[in-house]
Amino acid sequence: MKLSLLPDSAFGFPPEKKSKRNRWILIGILVLALGILSSFIWARFQMEGQIIRATALEQRRQYTKAIEIYKPLAEAGNALALFRLGALAQEGKGCDRDPTQALQYWTRAADLDNVDAMYALGVCYSEARGTPQDWTKAFEYYKKAAEAGDKLACSQLGQLYLNGKGVKKDSAEAVRWWKSAVAKGDARVCFNLGVAYFDGKGVPQSDTEAFRWFKQAAETDTNWLAADNVGKAYFLGKGVAQDTAMAINWWTRAADAGEQHAMFDLGVCYYIGRGVKIDTLKGVKLLRGAAEKGNSDARQFLDRYVPPEF
Repeated sequence: MKLSLLPDSAFGFPPEKKSKRNRWILIGILVLALGILSSFIWARFQMEGQIIRATALEQRRQYTKAIEIYKPLAEAGNALALFRLGALAQEGKGCDRDPTQALQYWTRAADLDNVDAMYALGVCYSEARGTPQDWTKAFEYYKKAAEAGDKLACSQLGQLYLNGKGVKKDSAEAVRWWKSAVAKGDARVCFNLGVAYFDGKGVPQSDTEAFRWFKQAAETDTNWLAADNVGKAYFLGKGVAQDTAMAINWWTRAADAGEQHAMFDLGVCYYIGRGVKIDTLKGVKLLRGAAEKGNSDARQFLDRYVPPEF
């Protein structure tokens, strides 16, 4: 026997009325969804407005008022508000300084994927701020922040790999993370990369690459020790064509900024007349300046070669 479905009219709904009924149900669902979405967008807009207001109060140093705004937002699970409360607690602005409370705020913010909080926790655990020092946890949070794209965390992660703190020592990984930091805009680790290539740690030894990274550090990060190394490379012809005039130029810039190694190198050049016209008095002045800054080479040179009457 062939079975067939009962017609819609059997349930009291003629086909045309059922179609209209379905349309009204669909319209009702859409209106409800739009209402929910609008409420969510409006709440988010209001929350962002509150964050902007609190940030402006911080800029005017009205920290207590900023905290009053941040706290309910933090209780509602706003990661940025939690991070800012942690920063204010750490610095003692608008409240008593409380590193432990800062750690708690930042932990909650990090759990909500706030990258700045992850980096801050790395600092806390590495420097024992509000908690005992824990290199394993420091590594964990620096790595999370680095993987999320934080350039400072990339730099710190490289340092942990270099020194084997919180993780197995790995010079190659250190170099990889430093290069990632440079690519993201942290020029400070160009110097570290120069040292890595100069010593051949984590990468094949290369005077040319060492020179390139030291020069980049000197030019982009105003690293005067890097500038001294650039001068040495030019003076010795290591990684670059030998050029005494360029060496003197780089050492002069670094020595004028007070870099003790450059003061020593330049002082010797003036004292013996290497690459510059001999100027004994200027040489001795530079050497003494370097010695006063703690340069042992300068002290030894003065003791061995400079007469007491100078």
